[in-house]
Amino acid sequence: MTRDEEVFARARPWLGWLVISGGIPATRPDVQSISERLLEKVDPSLAPVWIDPEGEPAPGLEDMIEDMELLLSAPIERLEPGDDMPGAEIEVGLILIVGRNLDRWLETLGSTPAGDWVADRLDAGVVVFAGAAAAAVLGDRIFPDGADSPGCPGLGWLPGAVLLPGVSDPVDYPEVREYLTKTDHSYALGLQEGTAVAIGPQGQVEVWTGEPPRIVLGRGWIRDE
Repeated sequence: MTRDEEVFARARPWLGWLVISGGIPATRPDVQSISERLLEKVDPSLAPVWIDPEGEPAPGLEDMIEDMELLLSAPIERLEPGDDMPGAEIEVGLILIVGRNLDRWLETLGSTPAGDWVADRLDAGVVVFAGAAAAAVLGDRIFPDGADSPGCPGLGWLPGAVLLPGVSDPVDYPEVREYLTKTDHSYALGLQEGTAVAIGPQGQVEVWTGEPPRIVLGRGWIRDE
């Protein structure tokens, strides 16, 4: 059997939790459910922030921010990629990165001060919630023009991963299937809106809300016993 921690391998060890989601849920009760699950992982004494490279909150993010501010009894600070990221004197416990624009999130989280800061905070134990396009770019392969079009390299935080927000079944897309058949230890994860998968510091994998995601394994996972 292939274990979850083997499939959801991490490019670098981290002490925090990375939560990947297809997007903010459409209903307020589901938003509240994700907010409460996040609170289980977050140190409430530390500052929460959200990064906004798109100029406005993604759909549903304002509701999540409102819920988290109530649960944490603290405001969530908005940061833009060009801002100076908080230094060591400000301890951050939660980072929200949610948006629709793949190109913008590739630019924001790539080899930039903002991207390095988020990765370093995750390494140090911070909870990072990544939704929609901000989640998709963390895989090894992304499909900016849709899952039925040729892909391009992602940031590789989750090696071998193809993270597909808004997709129910990855096998419906020939380009995804082709990538999986050609790439050792690859996998595709369909993430419907509102579905969240949390990956912890010891490789723990938890499915939070929404429909269980469909995962399709690529070449090299099947082993002879």
